[in-house]
Amino acid sequence: MFVLCFLSVLCGLTPSAQAQALTPEHYSFKVGGWNLNELKDTNGVSMGFWAIPRTALSVGTIRRMWFEALPNDEWAVWAYEPVQANAVAAELYANSMDEESLIFFYSRERKAIAIMADQGVDGGVEGFVI
Repeated sequence: MFVLCFLSVLCGLTPSAQAQALTPEHYSFKVGGWNLNELKDTNGVSMGFWAIPRTALSVGTIRRMWFEALPNDEWAVWAYEPVQANAVAAELYANSMDEESLIFFYSRERKAIAIMADQGVDGGVEGFVI
């Protein structure tokens, strides 16, 4: 009985035991040499994955990709250059990406830029991937 009373008092005094709002979660999956960063819309539904290589790739190869989920378990994939990341983020945000995903997107880009050279160089790789 003493233990039960102690726990109830402890829960009442401990802020971490009190009800808290859930914070949005974002996931980054390691697949091959890439990090696939899940982005969500304003309803919390996955829009797709922004792919960033885990190691530096040479200019002229695909260095960013957007995987967008389509009906019937299909995917559309586009290749981008790192210098296009801001434009891609703006377009996704205009198409209902939530603010937390926008923050996550930029955090992943900052991390990549900090560890990879030539991220500001446009190698001309862009377009739909078949």
